[in-house]
Amino acid sequence: YDDLLEEINKGDLLKVYYKSNDNRTENVNIDLIQIEKDGLILYDKKEYARKESALIYLGLIGALLTYVIVYRYYRYGSVFGNNTAKRRR
Repeated sequence: YDDLLEEINKGDLLKVYYKSNDNRTENVNIDLIQIEKDGLILYDKKEYARKESALIYLGLIGALLTYVIVYRYYRYGSVFGNNTAKRRR
């Protein structure tokens, strides 16, 4: 957000679009979608969408990796090695 700090000055009139959070305990975490200053877009909603997509993909990769680890541990008794002594048949 360094570029936003350079673009926005004290007293500027901004239009901010965000998705509110209904969780009362997390009032700091809002999803900033778009910022406009004098009709110019400083932070685009497309950038917001890219960040959301990246988080979804990271979550899917993490879930798949967890599944593989659990499967290997259950099947081979070890995550990284092929421990045939504990192999279940």
